[in-house]
Amino acid sequence: MSNSSKGGIYEALVLEQLLVQGYELVKQNYRSPRGEIDLIMYDNTPYPKSLVFIEVKYRASERFGNALDSITMAKRQKIVHTANVFLMKYPHAGPCRFDVIGVSGSHQLTHIQNAFESFG
Repeated sequence: MSNSSKGGIYEALVLEQLLVQGYELVKQNYRSPRGEIDLIMYDNTPYPKSLVFIEVKYRASERFGNALDSITMAKRQKIVHTANVFLMKYPHAGPCRFDVIGVSGSHQLTHIQNAFESFG
């Protein structure tokens, strides 16, 4: 199975779980010239609701680090750039944050809210 098919399976697993928790899907696999964001969702639990840019990472084991460890500075910059492209198209999206959701080999989800911040 290719990495992109595996990624799609784990993104679907995460999406299903977030929908059950009350999140609302805005966009999936949103692309800009410099990157992609796996999921863009509204978290309806805080008030006002927050727009969440979500990176999904699968790790069969944590031998080489956890999901957050795999988000390098270059990857963060690509995600932030892509989020800025999205926000230019949809400027009234509201407050936002960047989350990382790790999926382990046993399909356990680790949701890290506000995993990093935008720069400048």
